[in-house]
Amino acid sequence: MRLVFLILAHDRPEQTIELARSLVAAASDGIAVIHYDARSSAADHARLEAAAAEEPRIRLVAKRAAGRWGSFGLVEAPLNALREIEAAGIDPGYVILLSGACLPCRPVAALERYLTENAGREFIECADASWVGNGWRDERWQYRFWFDHRTQPTAERRSFQIQRLLRLKRRFPAGLTPRFGSQWWALTWDTCRAMLMDMARDPARLDFFRTVWIPDEMVIQTWVGALVSPGEIAGHGLTHFQFSNRGKPAVFHDDHADYVASLESFFVRKVSPHAAKLRAACLARAGATDEGEAFGSTAPRRADYQLKVIAQTWYPGAGQVFYRDQQVDMIDSVLAGMTSPYVVVLGPPALTTPVIAGLSGTELTRLGEVFDPNEVGLGREDAGELRMELGGLARGDRAIRDMHPALFLTRLRARAAGVPVIAWSPRHAPELLAAVLRDPQALVIACLPFTGDAERDRRLLSLALRDDTPFARVPASAMTGVDPARAARARLDAPASVQPGTWPDWREDLLTLIRGGDRDGGHDRDGMIMLPWALAALPGAARPPAQRRRMFEASLESCRFAGAPWFDGLARDLRRVRSERFEADASLLPGQLTPEEAALLGASVPGAEEAMSGEASGGGPASGAGAVTAGPVREFARLREGRG
Repeated sequence: MRLVFLILAHDRPEQTIELARSLVAAASDGIAVIHYDARSSAADHARLEAAAAEEPRIRLVAKRAAGRWGSFGLVEAPLNALREIEAAGIDPGYVILLSGACLPCRPVAALERYLTENAGREFIECADASWVGNGWRDERWQYRFWFDHRTQPTAERRSFQIQRLLRLKRRFPAGLTPRFGSQWWALTWDTCRAMLMDMARDPARLDFFRTVWIPDEMVIQTWVGALVSPGEIAGHGLTHFQFSNRGKPAVFHDDHADYVASLESFFVRKVSPHAAKLRAACLARAGATDEGEAFGSTAPRRADYQLKVIAQTWYPGAGQVFYRDQQVDMIDSVLAGMTSPYVVVLGPPALTTPVIAGLSGTELTRLGEVFDPNEVGLGREDAGELRMELGGLARGDRAIRDMHPALFLTRLRARAAGVPVIAWSPRHAPELLAAVLRDPQALVIACLPFTGDAERDRRLLSLALRDDTPFARVPASAMTGVDPARAARARLDAPASVQPGTWPDWREDLLTLIRGGDRDGGHDRDGMIMLPWALAALPGAARPPAQRRRMFEASLESCRFAGAPWFDGLARDLRRVRSERFEADASLLPGQLTPEEAALLGASVPGAEEAMSGEASGGGPASGAGAVTAGPVREFARLREGRG
């Protein structure tokens, strides 16, 4: 049986041609016809054209349509392809519509046997309006949708409201009954040819659909329903796809490989373009031998609630498509989906960066500030270059990360080789970090200050994080007329305040923990290695370096991960880094310590005594109520001094 694989693609020409080659190579008599979106770059199309020219069984559609989401172009594209297939006299048994984000998940030989056993059946969803789960149903065709949903939402909404107000409903084309279903189908060539003939006989009926809502879910389905008897319509396609509880299409990654391999359908979508391992496995499976096993139900699972529940509850993989707590975002149970250890280096970036750089174990994957607001920090490769992606997760995937941080962390852990090591600033993703500190699989290396004075420790941590606070973005001009001592107090005491909402309880609990006190936050000492630090400029009242060294060694000895094969190397590297970097040293902190900051810390820095006495006396031209005027820091200083 001759098969035509009709592929709609709009980007990544190399992956598109790779898919086409794999399908035609695996088929006994297969042809791939590629429609490349008219909006795509000319350079990409030229590369695809050059690659297809070397493949006698791969063709490109000459008449290209622009396939924006929900546009009639998504109907024109396959219709143009079908017309060119007819003109070329290819005469296949079946035409299978795929996208560039589809992959085969069963052998093509098994697909050929399945279609032979079910010859004459049309594999397409062809349902009444109840197929639409939410939103418009008959309104999709009763009213006209002239505007682009994504770029002109206001015009679209108002146009619809006006039509409904004026009762401007229209009738469905004569001889047709509206039918709905997924865009992805596998149809016999006889049906495709009959459909083209019927559309050509009365073009006005096809033109009607140019202004319906999401025509790719209605046009082909309606014509198949009109031309084919119900008993010959399977009611499903051959491509598996599903949606999350939030109505978003599931995107499959490398960590879904086992799930994809278990599917009864012949194709799966959407597959991430970065899922290299999953892609390789699927393309290899396409050319595998058909073992002759009996076919089960090939219907996609998207409409079967019980199977969705099974996927949610029992699919045993990190970052799975569905999971129990997706709707309510229970962070702890999402993290529990992974049972392998990971390391979090917690502290100011000025300290966590050299710590991670000093870890040399081959069992470790060293990452950066994964939850940095500006980018997904993935660290560096062994050769020193920035790591741009890891298992399909890229540095620019901030929106994906922030949509569900816990799920992103779980997927990152699953895709990292060995034990991932993550840098984490206390100001980044605090809710998730609180759960990580409770996670029994997390080893936390706490680069936190320890001087024996709770207030000073909080201020030291604020000082170390000063480049990562709202005050770092205040322009210098805003400080004009503000007493420097008050500004320093605002910088150090605002983020460090233990007042609700300013210094989350878990941060205070960590500082209590590192000081050896009681804690109520559920953080266990045996899951934490302490790398305490202070400043050389602090007075003798601060705890000596020897005590901090003893705290570090004691935490290594009591760590519950001590028996892991990678732990000895980690401990050896940490001892070296602590010796080189964590002896009392002002260079640990970014920037210079101002006299006013030194005064608040009680540090021995020139000018500190004068700054402290100046604030106490209220002297100098910058002090007094008249000196504190508008501006974010000044407003805060006013509140701190009780003059708000």
